Amino acid sequence: MLGTFATGFYATTQFRVNTDQSSLIAPNSEFQQRFDRFRDAFPTYRRTTLVVVESASRSAAANGAADLAEALEAREDLFRSIFTTAAMPFFKQNGLLYLDTEDLTLQLDALVQAQPGIAIVANEKGLAGTLSLLRQGLTQVDETGRLNPALTALADDLTRVANTVADDEAPPLRFNLGSLGSNDAQSAIELISIQIREDTGDFLSPRAKLDVIRATAADLGLTAENGFTIRLTGNIPLSVDELSQVRESLGIAGALSLVMLAVVLGLGVRSGRIVSVMVLTLAVGGVWSMAWAMFSVGEVNLLSASFAVLFVGLGIDFAIHYALRAQEDVEKGIATRPALITSARDVGPAIALGAVTSAIGFLSFLPTDYKGFADLGVIAGGGMALAFIAALTVIPASLGKFGIPAHRNAGGSFARVTNRVFAMSQTHARGITLAAVVCGIAAAAIATNVRFDFSTLALKNSQSEPILALADLQERGLATDYAAYVIAPSLEASKDTVTALNTLPTIGSVRTADSLIPADQDEKLGLIEDTAFLFFPLFSRINGPVAAVPDDLSFQLPDDLHEDARATLDGLTTALAALKPTQLEDLNTALAEQLTRDLTRLTDIFNAEPVTSLDQVPAPVKGRYLSADGQALVIGLPKGDVTRTEDLRAFVGDVKSLFPDSTGRAVVEATVGDIVVNAFVTALVIALCAVTLVVLMATGSFKDTALILMPLLLAAVATAATGVLIDMPFNQANIIVLPLIMGLGVDNGIHVLMRYRKDGSLERLLKSSTPRAIVLSTLTTIGAFGALSVSVHAGTASMGILLTIAMLYLLIATVFVLPALLSLTAKRR
Repeated sequence: MLGTFATGFYATTQFRVNTDQSSLIAPNSEFQQRFDRFRDAFPTYRRTTLVVVESASRSAAANGAADLAEALEAREDLFRSIFTTAAMPFFKQNGLLYLDTEDLTLQLDALVQAQPGIAIVANEKGLAGTLSLLRQGLTQVDETGRLNPALTALADDLTRVANTVADDEAPPLRFNLGSLGSNDAQSAIELISIQIREDTGDFLSPRAKLDVIRATAADLGLTAENGFTIRLTGNIPLSVDELSQVRESLGIAGALSLVMLAVVLGLGVRSGRIVSVMVLTLAVGGVWSMAWAMFSVGEVNLLSASFAVLFVGLGIDFAIHYALRAQEDVEKGIATRPALITSARDVGPAIALGAVTSAIGFLSFLPTDYKGFADLGVIAGGGMALAFIAALTVIPASLGKFGIPAHRNAGGSFARVTNRVFAMSQTHARGITLAAVVCGIAAAAIATNVRFDFSTLALKNSQSEPILALADLQERGLATDYAAYVIAPSLEASKDTVTALNTLPTIGSVRTADSLIPADQDEKLGLIEDTAFLFFPLFSRINGPVAAVPDDLSFQLPDDLHEDARATLDGLTTALAALKPTQLEDLNTALAEQLTRDLTRLTDIFNAEPVTSLDQVPAPVKGRYLSADGQALVIGLPKGDVTRTEDLRAFVGDVKSLFPDSTGRAVVEATVGDIVVNAFVTALVIALCAVTLVVLMATGSFKDTALILMPLLLAAVATAATGVLIDMPFNQANIIVLPLIMGLGVDNGIHVLMRYRKDGSLERLLKSSTPRAIVLSTLTTIGAFGALSVSVHAGTASMGILLTIAMLYLLIATVFVLPALLSLTAKRR
């Protein structure tokens, strides 16, 4: 008790979680160092947070992004750098030059079509002009009686703002007049790139800093009520979100695994005293193991954190075998104390061997560069040893003190069922063996199609905000993490790199600092100048007076007006009529201010000037392509669907064939994938060889060793085949399953074989506590692994699903295949 309290205090005070994905790989890897050198040269790419500001029109999104960036710049204590083109005068003036000529033409055409409406609103700045525009629109409804879509959106937006005005606690008003000049089929997006300060003396967590961004946006009125959506993505939001998922997943899985553990033990043991001691043993071993984790590794990562739940299923196994063996002797009339001593002598070697082989399954990743599972191996390997020590100390100390209930035939009905199943395996030994061989061959054929998904996105919840935002940006072509970066010694030298990259079939486009000089500027400037001619008369009204609130806020609706348009305008009339005079004045002022801002943005656009030199481009933008020491960054963007592993691997392979020193997330993930696959192969070979050697040394028989290994090899092949059939590829989390089977799967075989050797016949084995203990321990393990499968964290869930499938196959192999094989070999003897 004293030792457990002391280690528990140590574990809780030293507990630390590392959510950095890069920490899952050995930090001294060459590709990691290359990636760090790239981020040192171009620090704007280091651990950025992207704020996605989305609204119905470009002007609204740009205004919102500029306001949010300006507000966040005041928080120098939290944010190191803030970058958005929406707030830069250079891009306010020359941003249209960076559009394709076709896109620019569409944008300018939309402005031309909106010019008469903007003129009406500008003539009477405020509510009067807006209502005049809507009334004129009533005279121009189409043949179905519907309003122009832009005017319908305008009326809906005005209704929303009017309803918001009545709420004194509402955020600041934002009105979307820019939709009049929008030709976008989808909403507009502006991006803010933020680097969060991560100083050691800063006590605010990254999550709290992200909350500051969201709270600032709400204070500025960038809310859903005002037609805005604010989403966060990038390195830090992904890490924070994943940590939250892991915590939630482990909490749910831990609670569920304990419930399933209680149900299984309750049904199989039927002794509250023994079950309580088993749970106590599990708790003590768990506390010791967590202290060992903090002492040996110093932290848990996103993968090793799952051991807390895995231990529920694995740590109880030793206690089950020991306690049920002692219970068996007590029910035969032996006193508790001698029964505990005898049971420890009889079942202790099998438990010890099981602890060793289980530890081997985890430790097999230790010699590899996959630090995520290497850390898990250290933690779990020590945890298995501590669970073994807890079983042989807590159980005899507790049951020796309180005694084992005698003559109750505890779990008798459960034992009869398990014994019947084992007996059936003996009766139909030949048929079961033949079926196992056929299934094994079929599974091996299917397993040849197994694949590995190296994307770290496969480990995350696909429905989380950062992932959905990232997918949206990639789909729109606005931003992607899956680019390849090549560093040239100078801008002049980068031209050869661009030429070489453009020859690759998997390259969609290439960007360099030269991309900051827009193409076809003469044609674009001519289009902008032609459009500006129509708007020059409006610019004199930018600083004109605000019109008074009109007395008449209603509409004269024509009889042939469509019911949808009628409902829209009736709703607007009702909303305006409900406002007090002071609230109408507030609404009038907000509309006028918004129009002034939109007209000012138009004047900036129509004053575009030729961009002929990089000296004209703002330094923060050039810094994304040119380093302080003159190095030039060349960014290769993929052509294919980078969410498909095959396309991404082909893209990375092509780039690395020309530029082995290239880097970037795509290159890093593909390289990590190769490391993980190599680690998997290494761990699988180590686990199989080590387990085989341990079992051979323990049994002293090649035949018995083969008998024990055959069921687990069958389970491993069947698990891989099932992954193919259910379209669940191996990933960086669930790839531990097959090496782990080598360690965990051998435990049941060891218990069966050693009890068979001791009793001398299958009949005596079937009447012992061993079949019940095997089934109970496997079911508790399945319960713990199955609990992981309900995790919101995709990597943890996939690990839980495949581990559950593997343990089910192991259970089938243990209760059917292994007894059948023992029966056949016994007959041959």
